Amino acid sequence: MAGLGVPDIRGTLGLYTLFTSDASAAYGKKKGRIIPVSTASNPIHQGHHLSPSIQTEIPGPFAASLKGKKEATAPLLIELSAGEITCRIDEDILACVFDTTDRIQHMFWRAIDINHPLYDSKLSAHYGDVIASYYRRMDRIIGGIFDRISADTSLLICSDHGFAPFRREVHLNSWLVEQGFMVLKDGIHSDGLFEGVDWGSTRAYAVGLTSLYLNVKGREGKGILEAGEIRQVKADLRSRLLALEGKGERVINQVHDSEELYSGGQIGKAHDLVVGYCIGYRGSWQTAIGGVPVGDVITDNVKKWSGDHCCDGALVPGVFFCNRADLAPSEHVQDIVRWIGNARRTEVFPPCFRSKEGQDE
Repeated sequence: MAGLGVPDIRGTLGLYTLFTSDASAAYGKKKGRIIPVSTASNPIHQGHHLSPSIQTEIPGPFAASLKGKKEATAPLLIELSAGEITCRIDEDILACVFDTTDRIQHMFWRAIDINHPLYDSKLSAHYGDVIASYYRRMDRIIGGIFDRISADTSLLICSDHGFAPFRREVHLNSWLVEQGFMVLKDGIHSDGLFEGVDWGSTRAYAVGLTSLYLNVKGREGKGILEAGEIRQVKADLRSRLLALEGKGERVINQVHDSEELYSGGQIGKAHDLVVGYCIGYRGSWQTAIGGVPVGDVITDNVKKWSGDHCCDGALVPGVFFCNRADLAPSEHVQDIVRWIGNARRTEVFPPCFRSKEGQDE
Protein backbone atom coordinates (compact mmCIF):
# COMPACT_ATOMS: atom_id res chain seq x y z
CA MET A 1 0.00 0.00 0.00
CA ALA A 2 1.03 3.59 -0.45
CA GLY A 3 1.24 6.30 2.21
CA LEU A 4 0.90 10.05 1.70
CA GLY A 5 1.24 9.89 -2.06
CA VAL A 6 4.09 7.36 -2.11
CA PRO A 7 4.18 5.31 -5.34
CA ASP A 8 3.30 1.63 -5.03
CA ILE A 9 5.10 -1.14 -6.92
CA ARG A 10 3.39 -0.07 -10.14
CA GLY A 11 4.51 3.53 -9.72
CA THR A 12 0.96 4.62 -8.99
CA LEU A 13 0.17 7.21 -6.33
CA GLY A 14 -2.26 6.30 -3.58
CA LEU A 15 -3.42 2.93 -4.95
CA TYR A 16 -3.04 -0.57 -3.54
CA THR A 17 -2.86 -4.23 -4.57
CA LEU A 18 -5.19 -6.57 -2.68
CA PHE A 19 -4.93 -10.36 -2.77
CA THR A 20 -8.22 -11.92 -1.63
CA SER A 21 -10.20 -15.15 -1.81
CA ASP A 22 -13.44 -13.19 -1.32
CA ALA A 23 -15.10 -13.21 -4.74
CA SER A 24 -17.37 -10.31 -3.83
CA ALA A 25 -14.37 -8.02 -3.33
CA ALA A 26 -13.63 -8.14 -7.05
CA TYR A 27 -16.79 -6.20 -7.87
CA GLY A 28 -17.74 -2.58 -7.51
CA LYS A 29 -15.75 0.60 -7.82
CA LYS A 30 -12.30 0.15 -6.32
CA LYS A 31 -9.29 2.46 -6.02
CA GLY A 32 -6.77 -0.32 -6.31
CA ARG A 33 -5.92 -3.54 -8.08
CA ILE A 34 -7.69 -6.64 -6.75
CA ILE A 35 -6.21 -10.07 -7.50
CA PRO A 36 -8.50 -13.07 -6.82
CA VAL A 37 -6.70 -16.03 -5.23
CA SER A 38 -7.75 -19.49 -4.08
CA THR A 39 -6.57 -21.72 -1.23
CA ALA A 40 -8.01 -24.83 -2.87
CA SER A 41 -4.71 -25.85 -4.47
CA ASN A 42 -0.97 -25.81 -3.84
CA PRO A 43 -0.93 -27.40 -0.35
CA ILE A 44 2.46 -27.45 1.38
CA HIS A 45 3.88 -29.72 4.04
CA GLN A 46 3.89 -28.28 7.57
CA GLY A 47 5.39 -31.00 9.75
CA HIS A 48 3.11 -34.04 9.40
CA HIS A 49 0.19 -32.30 7.75
CA LEU A 50 -0.64 -30.26 4.69
CA SER A 51 -1.44 -26.55 4.93
CA PRO A 52 -3.09 -24.45 2.24
CA SER A 53 -0.93 -22.11 0.20
CA ILE A 54 -1.46 -19.63 -2.61
CA GLN A 55 0.92 -19.25 -5.53
CA THR A 56 0.42 -15.90 -7.21
CA GLU A 57 2.37 -12.90 -8.51
CA ILE A 58 3.02 -9.35 -7.42
CA PRO A 59 2.27 -7.03 -10.35
CA GLY A 60 5.01 -4.55 -11.12
CA PRO A 61 5.55 -1.73 -13.59
CA PHE A 62 5.36 -2.12 -17.34
CA ALA A 63 8.66 -2.50 -19.19
CA ALA A 64 8.72 -1.25 -22.77
CA SER A 65 10.88 -2.82 -25.49
CA LEU A 66 10.95 -3.21 -29.26
CA LYS A 67 8.67 -6.23 -28.79
CA GLY A 68 6.04 -4.17 -27.01
CA LYS A 69 5.00 -3.48 -23.43
CA LYS A 70 5.20 -6.22 -20.83
CA GLU A 71 4.27 -6.18 -17.17
CA ALA A 72 7.04 -7.07 -14.75
CA THR A 73 6.00 -9.48 -11.99
CA ALA A 74 7.52 -11.19 -8.98
CA PRO A 75 6.39 -14.68 -7.86
CA LEU A 76 4.67 -14.70 -4.47
CA LEU A 77 3.89 -17.71 -2.26
CA ILE A 78 1.37 -17.10 0.52
CA GLU A 79 1.39 -19.80 3.22
CA LEU A 80 -1.47 -20.21 5.68
CA SER A 81 -0.73 -22.08 8.89
CA ALA A 82 -2.09 -21.98 12.47
CA GLY A 83 -3.81 -18.67 11.91
CA GLU A 84 -0.65 -17.02 10.53
CA ILE A 85 0.02 -15.75 7.03
CA THR A 86 3.55 -15.94 5.65
CA CYS A 87 4.53 -14.45 2.30
CA ARG A 88 7.61 -15.72 0.49
CA ILE A 89 9.29 -14.37 -2.61
CA ASP A 90 11.57 -16.91 -4.23
CA GLU A 91 14.30 -14.55 -5.42
CA ASP A 92 17.98 -14.20 -4.51
CA ILE A 93 17.57 -10.49 -3.78
CA LEU A 94 14.60 -8.50 -2.55
CA ALA A 95 14.57 -4.73 -2.12
CA CYS A 96 11.82 -2.78 -0.38
CA VAL A 97 11.60 1.00 -0.08
CA PHE A 98 9.73 2.61 2.83
CA ASP A 99 9.06 6.21 1.80
CA THR A 100 6.57 7.19 4.45
CA THR A 101 9.34 7.93 6.96
CA ASP A 102 10.41 10.65 4.54
CA ARG A 103 6.95 12.11 3.95
CA ILE A 104 5.89 12.36 7.58
CA GLN A 105 9.10 14.18 8.51
CA HIS A 106 8.55 16.67 5.70
CA MET A 107 5.07 17.41 7.01
CA PHE A 108 5.27 16.96 10.80
CA TRP A 109 8.69 18.42 11.67
CA ARG A 110 6.99 21.64 12.76
CA ALA A 111 5.37 19.65 15.56
CA ILE A 112 8.77 18.90 17.17
CA ASP A 113 10.75 22.04 16.28
CA ILE A 114 10.02 24.87 18.72
CA ASN A 115 12.03 27.26 16.51
CA HIS A 116 9.94 26.70 13.41
CA PRO A 117 7.71 29.63 12.34
CA LEU A 118 4.66 27.32 12.35
CA TYR A 119 5.35 25.64 15.69
CA ASP A 120 2.24 25.46 17.83
CA SER A 121 2.09 23.92 21.29
CA LYS A 122 -1.39 22.48 20.74
CA LEU A 123 -0.32 20.96 17.44
CA SER A 124 2.77 19.55 19.14
CA ALA A 125 0.74 18.00 21.94
CA HIS A 126 -1.41 16.18 19.38
CA TYR A 127 1.14 15.31 16.69
CA GLY A 128 4.52 15.60 18.42
CA ASP A 129 4.99 11.82 18.55
CA VAL A 130 4.04 11.07 14.94
CA ILE A 131 7.61 10.80 13.66
CA ALA A 132 8.98 8.82 16.61
CA SER A 133 5.99 6.47 16.69
CA TYR A 134 6.39 5.69 13.00
CA TYR A 135 10.05 4.83 13.53
CA ARG A 136 8.99 2.48 16.33
CA ARG A 137 6.60 0.89 13.88
CA MET A 138 9.42 0.50 11.36
CA ASP A 139 11.55 -1.08 14.09
CA ARG A 140 8.82 -3.68 14.69
CA ILE A 141 8.76 -4.41 10.95
CA ILE A 142 12.52 -4.99 10.99
CA GLY A 143 12.09 -7.25 14.01
CA GLY A 144 9.55 -9.28 12.07
CA ILE A 145 11.98 -9.60 9.18
CA PHE A 146 14.71 -10.87 11.51
CA ASP A 147 12.31 -13.50 12.84
CA ARG A 148 11.56 -14.79 9.36
CA ILE A 149 14.86 -14.78 7.45
CA SER A 150 17.27 -17.70 7.49
CA ALA A 151 20.64 -17.60 9.25
CA ASP A 152 22.51 -17.23 5.96
CA THR A 153 20.37 -14.35 4.66
CA SER A 154 22.08 -10.97 4.50
CA LEU A 155 19.97 -8.03 5.62
CA LEU A 156 20.97 -4.47 4.70
CA ILE A 157 19.10 -1.41 5.95
CA CYS A 158 20.11 1.98 4.62
CA SER A 159 18.85 5.47 3.88
CA ASP A 160 20.20 7.94 1.35
CA HIS A 161 19.84 10.94 3.67
CA GLY A 162 18.86 12.12 7.12
CA PHE A 163 16.54 14.99 8.05
CA ALA A 164 16.68 18.55 9.35
CA PRO A 165 14.35 21.46 10.08
CA PHE A 166 13.33 23.74 7.20
CA ARG A 167 12.70 27.10 8.89
CA ARG A 168 13.80 29.67 6.32
CA GLU A 169 14.00 29.68 2.53
CA VAL A 170 16.53 31.39 0.30
CA HIS A 171 15.48 33.01 -2.98
CA LEU A 172 18.77 32.32 -4.70
CA ASN A 173 17.95 34.00 -8.02
CA SER A 174 16.91 37.15 -6.15
CA TRP A 175 20.29 37.04 -4.38
CA LEU A 176 22.03 36.67 -7.75
CA VAL A 177 20.22 39.81 -8.95
CA GLU A 178 21.20 41.65 -5.77
CA GLN A 179 24.83 40.67 -6.25
CA GLY A 180 24.92 41.51 -9.97
CA PHE A 181 25.30 37.95 -11.32
CA MET A 182 21.81 38.01 -12.85
CA VAL A 183 20.25 40.99 -14.63
CA LEU A 184 16.54 41.51 -15.25
CA LYS A 185 14.95 43.47 -18.08
CA ASP A 186 13.57 46.73 -16.71
CA GLY A 187 13.82 45.37 -13.15
CA ILE A 188 11.11 42.73 -13.75
CA HIS A 189 10.70 40.02 -11.09
CA SER A 190 8.76 36.79 -11.54
CA ASP A 191 7.83 33.64 -9.67
CA GLY A 192 9.05 31.17 -12.26
CA LEU A 193 10.52 30.18 -15.61
CA PHE A 194 13.15 32.96 -15.64
CA GLU A 195 10.67 35.50 -16.97
CA GLY A 196 12.32 38.85 -17.64
CA VAL A 197 15.92 37.63 -17.38
CA ASP A 198 18.40 39.55 -19.55
CA TRP A 199 20.56 36.64 -20.62
CA GLY A 200 22.93 38.90 -22.49
CA SER A 201 24.06 40.36 -19.16
CA THR A 202 23.50 37.39 -16.82
CA ARG A 203 26.46 35.32 -15.60
CA ALA A 204 24.72 32.82 -13.31
CA TYR A 205 21.27 31.40 -12.59
CA ALA A 206 19.70 28.92 -10.16
CA VAL A 207 17.13 26.20 -10.76
CA GLY A 208 16.32 23.25 -8.54
CA LEU A 209 16.84 23.30 -4.79
CA THR A 210 20.65 23.30 -4.61
CA SER A 211 21.89 23.77 -8.17
CA LEU A 212 23.70 26.84 -9.47
CA TYR A 213 24.61 27.19 -13.15
CA LEU A 214 26.89 29.55 -15.05
CA ASN A 215 25.66 31.11 -18.29
CA VAL A 216 28.43 29.59 -20.39
CA LYS A 217 28.89 30.45 -24.05
CA GLY A 218 28.41 27.43 -26.30
CA ARG A 219 26.51 25.45 -23.64
CA GLU A 220 23.59 27.69 -22.69
CA GLY A 221 21.45 28.99 -25.52
CA LYS A 222 22.38 32.61 -24.78
CA GLY A 223 25.60 32.06 -22.88
CA ILE A 224 28.08 34.89 -22.39
CA LEU A 225 30.87 33.50 -20.19
CA GLU A 226 34.08 32.48 -21.91
CA ALA A 227 35.91 29.36 -20.69
CA GLY A 228 38.65 31.48 -19.20
CA GLU A 229 36.14 33.35 -16.98
CA ILE A 230 34.52 30.32 -15.37
CA ARG A 231 37.01 29.70 -12.55
CA GLN A 232 36.94 33.31 -11.34
CA VAL A 233 33.14 33.54 -11.42
CA LYS A 234 32.89 30.30 -9.44
CA ALA A 235 35.32 31.61 -6.84
CA ASP A 236 33.45 34.90 -6.56
CA LEU A 237 30.10 33.15 -6.14
CA ARG A 238 31.51 30.79 -3.51
CA SER A 239 33.09 33.53 -1.38
CA ARG A 240 29.97 35.70 -1.43
CA LEU A 241 27.61 32.81 -0.69
CA LEU A 242 29.68 31.68 2.28
CA ALA A 243 29.43 35.22 3.66
CA LEU A 244 25.61 35.26 3.41
CA GLU A 245 23.88 35.66 6.78
CA GLY A 246 20.27 35.54 7.94
CA LYS A 247 19.24 36.91 11.32
CA GLY A 248 22.88 36.99 12.33
CA GLU A 249 23.59 33.35 11.50
CA ARG A 250 25.40 31.64 8.68
CA VAL A 251 23.17 30.48 5.83
CA ILE A 252 25.55 28.46 3.60
CA ASN A 253 27.66 25.68 5.06
CA GLN A 254 29.61 24.86 1.89
CA VAL A 255 29.60 25.51 -1.85
CA HIS A 256 30.76 22.50 -3.85
CA ASP A 257 32.33 22.66 -7.30
CA SER A 258 30.89 20.02 -9.64
CA GLU A 259 34.38 19.37 -11.02
CA GLU A 260 35.40 18.26 -7.54
CA LEU A 261 32.26 16.19 -6.94
CA TYR A 262 31.88 14.39 -10.25
CA SER A 263 33.99 12.81 -12.97
CA GLY A 264 33.38 11.26 -16.36
CA GLY A 265 32.37 12.28 -19.82
CA GLN A 266 28.99 13.76 -18.82
CA ILE A 267 30.28 16.30 -16.31
CA GLY A 268 29.70 19.11 -18.81
CA LYS A 269 25.95 18.59 -18.42
CA ALA A 270 26.03 18.91 -14.63
CA HIS A 271 25.30 22.01 -12.58
CA ASP A 272 28.42 24.07 -11.96
CA LEU A 273 28.05 24.60 -8.21
CA VAL A 274 26.08 22.80 -5.49
CA VAL A 275 24.88 25.04 -2.69
CA GLY A 276 25.09 23.29 0.69
CA TYR A 277 22.77 25.14 3.04
CA CYS A 278 23.14 25.19 6.81
CA ILE A 279 20.65 23.40 9.05
CA GLY A 280 17.35 25.27 9.00
CA TYR A 281 17.81 26.77 5.52
CA ARG A 282 16.87 25.56 2.04
CA GLY A 283 16.41 26.89 -1.48
CA SER A 284 12.93 28.34 -1.98
CA TRP A 285 10.15 26.76 -4.01
CA GLN A 286 10.40 29.74 -6.39
CA THR A 287 14.12 29.09 -6.89
CA ALA A 288 13.35 25.49 -7.84
CA ILE A 289 11.43 26.64 -10.92
CA GLY A 290 13.63 29.59 -11.87
CA GLY A 291 11.66 32.23 -9.98
CA VAL A 292 13.01 35.67 -9.08
CA PRO A 293 10.54 36.96 -6.46
CA VAL A 294 10.63 40.54 -5.28
CA GLY A 295 11.33 41.31 -1.64
CA ASP A 296 13.70 39.86 0.94
CA VAL A 297 16.26 37.30 -0.21
CA ILE A 298 15.63 35.15 2.90
CA THR A 299 12.08 34.62 4.21
CA ASP A 300 10.40 32.42 6.81
CA ASN A 301 9.04 29.08 5.65
CA VAL A 302 5.34 29.24 6.49
CA LYS A 303 4.35 26.04 4.72
CA LYS A 304 3.47 22.77 6.43
CA TRP A 305 6.38 21.21 4.51
CA SER A 306 8.57 21.97 7.52
CA GLY A 307 11.34 19.36 7.46
CA ASP A 308 13.80 18.74 4.65
CA HIS A 309 17.15 17.26 3.67
CA CYS A 310 18.20 19.53 0.78
CA CYS A 311 20.89 21.22 2.82
CA ASP A 312 24.60 20.37 2.80
CA GLY A 313 24.84 16.59 2.51
CA ALA A 314 27.41 16.36 5.31
CA LEU A 315 24.78 17.69 7.74
CA VAL A 316 22.13 15.07 6.95
CA PRO A 317 23.97 11.74 6.56
CA GLY A 318 22.07 8.55 5.91
CA VAL A 319 22.34 5.37 7.97
CA PHE A 320 23.57 1.87 7.25
CA PHE A 321 22.88 -1.28 9.29
CA CYS A 322 23.70 -4.87 8.42
CA ASN A 323 23.64 -8.31 10.06
CA ARG A 324 26.97 -9.17 8.42
CA ALA A 325 30.02 -8.47 10.60
CA ASP A 326 32.34 -8.83 7.59
CA LEU A 327 30.73 -5.92 5.73
CA ALA A 328 32.78 -2.79 6.39
CA PRO A 329 30.96 0.52 6.99
CA SER A 330 30.30 2.34 3.74
CA GLU A 331 30.99 5.98 2.96
CA HIS A 332 29.06 6.06 -0.30
CA VAL A 333 25.72 4.64 -1.37
CA GLN A 334 27.33 3.16 -4.49
CA ASP A 335 29.53 0.99 -2.26
CA ILE A 336 26.40 -0.84 -1.14
CA VAL A 337 25.46 -1.59 -4.74
CA ARG A 338 28.98 -2.84 -5.44
CA TRP A 339 28.85 -5.10 -2.39
CA ILE A 340 25.54 -6.61 -3.55
CA GLY A 341 27.10 -7.26 -6.94
CA ASN A 342 30.09 -8.99 -5.35
CA ALA A 343 27.85 -11.11 -3.14
CA ARG A 344 25.80 -12.21 -6.16
CA ARG A 345 28.88 -12.45 -8.40
CA THR A 346 27.16 -10.26 -10.97
CA GLU A 347 27.77 -6.88 -12.54
CA VAL A 348 25.13 -4.59 -11.06
CA PHE A 349 26.49 -1.27 -12.32
CA PRO A 350 25.47 -0.19 -15.82
CA PRO A 351 28.25 1.45 -17.86
CA CYS A 352 27.00 4.96 -17.02
CA PHE A 353 27.95 4.44 -13.35
CA ARG A 354 31.47 3.16 -13.84
CA SER A 355 34.31 5.49 -12.97
CA LYS A 356 37.13 3.78 -14.87
CA GLU A 357 39.38 5.74 -17.19
CA GLY A 358 37.59 6.57 -20.41
CA GLN A 359 34.11 5.54 -19.24
CA ASP A 360 31.18 7.77 -18.46
CA GLU A 361 30.05 8.12 -14.88
